[in-house]
This record gives sequence, C-alpha cells and structure tokens, in this order.
Amino acid sequence: MSTDSIQENIPSIIVHMKLINGDEILGEFVGETKKREYLIRNPLLVVEQFDMNTGNLGLVLNSYVWFEKKSEVLFKKQHIISVVPVFNELIDLYYNSVEYNSQYVVDGVLQNVVSASNHLVKTLSTHTSSVHGATLITTNHPGSNTVN
Repeated sequence: MSTDSIQENIPSIIVHMKLINGDEILGEFVGETKKREYLIRNPLLVVEQFDMNTGNLGLVLNSYVWFEKKSEVLFKKQHIISVVPVFNELIDLYYNSVEYNSQYVVDGVLQNVVSASNHLVKTLSTHTSSVHGATLITTNHPGSNTVN
C-alpha cells in the first residue's frame, strides 16, 4: 500500500470507530487519504461476550483482518458514523490485544485453515469421479449416502 497519498497523523492515536453496519473498531489512526479514507493500523473488532459462569458481560477485541498479523486497513468516511479517541485505560488493553491476536489467535487460525484445506483437497482428490462429463463429489460421513 502506497503511503504517498496519506497525510499521516504524528503521533498516532488509538481511536474507536462506529461503522454504519454496526461494527465497532479500535485501531491506531495513521492518517487520511485524499480520497476521504482513514488508514487504521491493526484494527480490532469490539465484540460483546457474555460469561455464563459469572453472568457478566465483557468486551473482547478480535482481529478485524484475520489473515494478516500487522494490518493496515482503509475505511471510507461514508462508512463511518463516528471516530473518537479512546480513554487512557483502553490503550493498554488495545496494545495487549494486538499482541495476543497476532501471536496466538491469528497463527492458530491460519494453522487450522491450512490443515482443514489440505485435508479437504486430499479427501476430494480421493473421492472424486467423473460421470458423463460431470464431477461428482461424494461425502465420506458416517451414515451418509448422499452425493453432492
């Protein structure tokens, strides 16, 4: 991504954005493009999580872009309802969540996706046959007699 057209905000600040689709994002505001877009580094999606054991409602900061450890995302201004700086107590939580997501969550997701994809390709290659020019893929689930 070319940063030539981005007017950078120095020093960067952590912002909370509310998007028109209802998503709430925390991220490092890097700058604004001439095309009326905000560049946000390491955006995290704010997710409410209910703890069944304690009955408490909490917030979790999940990766917004799953398949990049250090990401920069352009958000069009017309998709943003509000942008405000976060209060100081959230800054440490944000940076800890960025680190946690990049080390544990993203790597784990990538490993699972690669493993599942490799298994699917292997399964499909051994259970695929051609009938009258059409490809039939059979499932190998217990109790399943269906052909997809």
